[in-house]
Amino acid sequence: MLSWLNWIGHHSRWVLALGCVAALFMEDFGALVRPALGPLIALLLALAMMRVNLPRVMQETLSPRHLPRNLLISVAVLVITPVIVWLLATSVDLSNEAVAALVFFCCAPPIASSASLCFILKLDGALALRVTLLASLFAPLTGPLVATQLLGTNIEVPTLELILRITLIMMGGLVGALILRRIWSPSTIEANATAFDGVSTLAMLMFLFPLFKGVATGIQERPLLALGILALVVVANFGLRIIVTLMSRRLGRKGSGTSGLMWGNRSVAIYLAVLPESLFFNLFVALYQFPMYFTPLVLKRFYNRDG
Repeated sequence: MLSWLNWIGHHSRWVLALGCVAALFMEDFGALVRPALGPLIALLLALAMMRVNLPRVMQETLSPRHLPRNLLISVAVLVITPVIVWLLATSVDLSNEAVAALVFFCCAPPIASSASLCFILKLDGALALRVTLLASLFAPLTGPLVATQLLGTNIEVPTLELILRITLIMMGGLVGALILRRIWSPSTIEANATAFDGVSTLAMLMFLFPLFKGVATGIQERPLLALGILALVVVANFGLRIIVTLMSRRLGRKGSGTSGLMWGNRSVAIYLAVLPESLFFNLFVALYQFPMYFTPLVLKRFYNRDG
């Protein structure tokens, strides 16, 4: 088993990329595991948090030294970015559905597996974890407010329910991480880092399948729409990451690659449960996984200099 996990960890870039393709042809399995989406997000958080000294990370997150930077990044990710992207999207006359999808995408916090991806890419997983924790707590409040103001419509999002659901997921990830660090000591985790990369990769794949429920059918029915959405998510995902990474490097900021990864990789799937059923948004969320899961394969060299 250990050698198998090591193999997956060594080849995680290819496993994640091929997993996206496989998910398209496993709609029935996606429907079967869809109810487990919340626990899978908690598992991703637990696997990321167990890789670091969690008490120290929490202390650093709230420390006077790190808190201002973490708050600034969170506000920029959740509030400033949606406004900028909305201005750009409306200026190029995108459809209302495309503008709305981009706004919700930018209002979402970084994905739960941001830290796991950072560990795979040898970036600053602790920074990703700190910002993800803060942004995930703020997003239920900032997301509906920002989206409503920008889109000019009354979006019926059950904010309190969303806060509770995300809080339960975050607490599940926290408790899970503490349990896992009880089972495996920090020295064991560090000595088997590649194997744990393999475990994180498998968890990311399991999270992927529920998002592809009914997507293959939608692509067959509206192939041109799906192609256009694929182009949109690639530009949004890679564009944000590359721009933020290069800007951070130019400003001499440490963790530039980590910042870029968090900016482009968002947990937009949380809005699937609270927005009306929409083929456009369903395809957007599912196809958005392709640039995200192809990150280690396509942008590994780009992220080799995490200044």
